[in-house]
Amino acid sequence: MGSSYVNVNEGYVLAKLFENNFFAKTRRAALLIIFFLTFAVPASPDLKASAHTGKGIHGLGEVLEAGTKPGSNIESNTDRPVSLYLAYHLDCKYCGANKKDISTVELKSQFEYRGIDYDFVWHSGPSDFKFLSR
Repeated sequence: MGSSYVNVNEGYVLAKLFENNFFAKTRRAALLIIFFLTFAVPASPDLKASAHTGKGIHGLGEVLEAGTKPGSNIESNTDRPVSLYLAYHLDCKYCGANKKDISTVELKSQFEYRGIDYDFVWHSGPSDFKFLSR
């Protein structure tokens, strides 16, 4: 089988087993618990490992929410998935990522042309950001 969802064949087998009078209410419940555990136990380490994934991004989103106007246009220099996630939860429009190795002059021109209100700078960007007002 190899996947974490119930296949049609397993559901069919269970339905056929439950048609048998041997599987009264308690035996049916026991079989369903065993059936459930065969899927839950192997998946539990993966669930535990990813339990707090994204917690930092969520906290960042809460901080940004205080200073970001809904409906604003947002761009980023890298990390498109994270930027898109934050833009969505801030009720803003994500306009994409900047070109790599863009000059400050080009970046300012691009912001004005595209109406960009905020730029997420994830690692490093242009060294001179004096043209940014916020």
